[in-house]
Amino acid sequence: MKNMTKTKSNNPLTKLALSLALAGAAITAPSIAAADDDTGFYLGATYNDVGIDYNAGDRIRFSDDEKTVGYRAGYMFNNTLGVDLGYMDLGTYAESNVGLLDGTRLEAEATTLSLVLNLTPVDYLDVYARIGAAKIEQDRSIVVAGAPVNFDPEDDTKPFGAIGIAFDLGAIDIFAEYSKLDTDNNDTDLDIVSAGVKFEFGSN
Repeated sequence: MKNMTKTKSNNPLTKLALSLALAGAAITAPSIAAADDDTGFYLGATYNDVGIDYNAGDRIRFSDDEKTVGYRAGYMFNNTLGVDLGYMDLGTYAESNVGLLDGTRLEAEATTLSLVLNLTPVDYLDVYARIGAAKIEQDRSIVVAGAPVNFDPEDDTKPFGAIGIAFDLGAIDIFAEYSKLDTDNNDTDLDIVSAGVKFEFGSN
């Protein structure tokens, strides 16, 4: 987890643009997949709208949202079945005058491992689901009488699911996805809408 005292200075769009530029350069590799075959390795990046409901007791609760980025790598065994490893920044949230506290701050991220189930109802259009587990990590602090109090980092592993739709342009897929994450740590619920791009490197 990131240090709670560190201020995030990088714009998520800048991070995403860099990721896309690096992945785009790799498209020139000779192993790029054919347009009608999703088999093989892939790399992806996402831009996410994360909505959070946070409840650490009657005195510490809030709802907020933030824009973040994520990264993804996986392997499709065929056009239908694959595995996916993902990382997502879930955002940094700072709220003042929460209950009897001067403020609270939460920073979270998630790592996911999932099975990918993919269908192609029509040409150039994929509908998919990701089913697996997510490890959600949180750093949090509170401010009492002007003095910050840092808590030990917490993590929780929960079942994970996502559904999405992708436009298959051959070696490049453009996709939109919805996922939901819940953790018992401070009763945190997250709804995530993502847009992203995936670069495929076929086995042919």
